[in-house]
Amino acid sequence: MNSKTLLSSIAITSFIASLSSSVVHADEGFKCYGVSAPGENDCGALDHNEHDCGAESDRDRHVGDWKVVVSEAECKKMGGLSEADARKKLGLPPAK
Repeated sequence: MNSKTLLSSIAITSFIASLSSSVVHADEGFKCYGVSAPGENDCGALDHNEHDCGAESDRDRHVGDWKVVVSEAECKKMGGLSEADARKKLGLPPAK
């Protein structure tokens, strides 16, 4: 392996590692409601009558659909809602 190939391999590996470390999982981030585009929600809808799985939303920025973001502050910047606020807007009872 020559030095050019080695440097390219290192660069690609570093890039891939940076992408995977930026992914936020539900147990690590904040569920932000009302910000996902159609097909880009992370999991089922609050009301469960719409869908039960990620990437199944067919409405833009629906209050019952959520995406995981890094923090509540990031969610607010995006115009999103907490679960409690989304439940109120949908007329659902508070979570247990």
